[in-house]
Amino acid sequence: MHTLDRVNKSYNARIRKDRTTITHADLTDPDSGDHQDITLKVLPADAILLSVSFRINTYFTGGTASAVTAAIGVSGDTDSVIAAHNIFDTTVEDVWHTGVAGVRPHGQHGGETLVARIDIVDDDLVALTAGSLDVEVVYAVPQDESA
Repeated sequence: MHTLDRVNKSYNARIRKDRTTITHADLTDPDSGDHQDITLKVLPADAILLSVSFRINTYFTGGTASAVTAAIGVSGDTDSVIAAHNIFDTTVEDVWHTGVAGVRPHGQHGGETLVARIDIVDDDLVALTAGSLDVEVVYAVPQDESA
């Protein structure tokens, strides 16, 4: 059965939305040019990921960084939902983004841990002095039709 058919068939399917804010203060990795994974949500069993989007509230700046990006994915494949997106350049509009889809942007993700991977170039993440990003996750949890 197609994933959307399961959602549509189950009139008791629960659509859920979670929002996580990541700020520069959350980024504590001291290694230059490294990354840090921030846990967004451990999805319930049978969860069907419907959408992930993000909004840059304040661009990430500070230190000598030449680039800062965010990718969304699951543990072990941290860009599978949204490929790395620039959160450093001030020319990007302050609106909700869906970014460039990864290899698995929707569908069955039950029991998986969604993470945001923040990468920096030419400095340490702890050197950032500003930055705020909201990540919104929308998913459905269909109820078992045999129940």
